Amino acid sequence: MIKTKNLHIVLSLFVAVILLMPGIGCKKDEDPARETRYNLKVQDVLGVTGIVTFIETSTTASTIAIQLSGAPSGSHPAALYTNSAAEGDTPVVELNPADDSGLSSTVVKTITYKELIAYDGFVKVYKSSSESNIILAQGDIGGNVLTGDK
Repeated sequence: MIKTKNLHIVLSLFVAVILLMPGIGCKKDEDPARETRYNLKVQDVLGVTGIVTFIETSTTASTIAIQLSGAPSGSHPAALYTNSAAEGDTPVVELNPADDSGLSSTVVKTITYKELIAYDGFVKVYKSSSESNIILAQGDIGGNVLTGDK
């Protein structure tokens, strides 16, 4: 009788361990990186549009990614500005230029993701460094984006 009782205890413990194993040592998946997208609209060169995406890389860094479509070949400088595109202003952060594929990615440590999505600013992409008076595309970001509410 004692052997049967001990066997039941051992079996119960074994079953309990088996049932609890999936939770042991498992780490919950990290929350996926937050990201916000804004449209870049055609300016001086017809057919060029794009998207700028702010990606939360960490609590102290963000990635600003640009994807252009319809852009001519070459390197296209870009920058983050204060104020709205209609107001214009001086650049605050120079971004890596968009390449021949229309892509650019810049890690920024001076402005957090939370600050970027509330930022009073816009992004502008130029045709080239020698033709900085020709704007391929630009778009308001953060608090400047027009919605149905503001």
